[in-house]
Amino acid sequence: MDEIIGTKDYAGEQDKIEKLGENHVFFLPYLMGERSPHNNPNARGTFIGLTMDSTRADMTQAVLEGVAFAIRDSVEVARALGIDINSSKICGGGAKSALWKRMFANILNAKLECLESEQGPGMGGAMLAMVACGAYETVQAACEKLVTVSETVKPEPELTALYEKRYQQFRKIYPAVKTCFPKFNKEEIPMYFENIPVIPYEGPASANPLAFKFYNPDQIVLGKPMREHLPFAMAWWHNLCAAGTDMFGRDTADKSFGVEKGTMEHAKAKVDAGFEFMQKLGIEFYCFHDVDVAPEGETLAESIQNLEIITDYLLEKQNATGIKPLWVTANMFSNKMFMAGAATSPSADVYAIAAGKVKAGIDAAIKLGAPGYVFWGGREGYETLLNTDSF
Repeated sequence: MDEIIGTKDYAGEQDKIEKLGENHVFFLPYLMGERSPHNNPNARGTFIGLTMDSTRADMTQAVLEGVAFAIRDSVEVARALGIDINSSKICGGGAKSALWKRMFANILNAKLECLESEQGPGMGGAMLAMVACGAYETVQAACEKLVTVSETVKPEPELTALYEKRYQQFRKIYPAVKTCFPKFNKEEIPMYFENIPVIPYEGPASANPLAFKFYNPDQIVLGKPMREHLPFAMAWWHNLCAAGTDMFGRDTADKSFGVEKGTMEHAKAKVDAGFEFMQKLGIEFYCFHDVDVAPEGETLAESIQNLEIITDYLLEKQNATGIKPLWVTANMFSNKMFMAGAATSPSADVYAIAAGKVKAGIDAAIKLGAPGYVFWGGREGYETLLNTDSF
């Protein structure tokens, strides 16, 4: 870092910063990827908003503010869960900067308590060890005895208001640029919607056909963003598989994605296209039947193996984008073996295959972190009394 900025005089660099809350430059501080709330190892540090008038001081300020904004992102996750955060503690190297502490207090809109000890993690580990050894009965008791506040920095209403506007701008940047972050150490991923921009919200008056008119994911409604009220999910079958066929005609949409249908290569191409599609629309969830994402094999074992391979690839994409499955299910209606049902089939062999598919589907849901598994009964029930012993 010293080589990049050409100095070790960090205090001198900060002295050139004049107007807090009014910088036109933003910085995403993801120099080693990001973990919370954007679980994306491919994220990278990014400057946004540079002009011919931008100065070294503007960029320095953007870096300091960017770190604080990123921490605010995580704080907002806690606040969304109902945790009231109105104060925080700070220690270590960053706590030596009066300017940075002032930024943090106003960006977080929380009282900042500066600790005498500079040993944050080390001190915390020692305190936990003391509790384990019986020196203190509780962690709270250890904190009350050993943690000493040397200074308190309070938020300033006017500056807090300025930084609130800046933060709302900052939080829109990552969703807009995350598709640009390269997938390092991996093969080049094809772009299926390269000429389609990320779909923005432009309001009811917009004439742009590729813009949201009423859905504004960042608009706060009843205390939380609209995206949390409306957690849209992309249905894998409808978007990536269904080719627009009806009983009178043939496919009207090409869903081959440039490769042979029904192959593992095709399954991976659908994953690439699907995640690009979701990122362009700002969709954070998806859902699927097992055979939507992975081709059926000649045997149940081969089908399950295909599903395991594709869910490995889905997991890579999830870790890179933060997109997650909302639910998973098993298709037990398309294959002709299920003509008389799956769980209600009169065939023990078909019933056993259905059970294996459900087990594999539940395993996939757990692996991918889906909050739910759906028991989809497309052909369940008794078509005739011949399927029962009631005649």
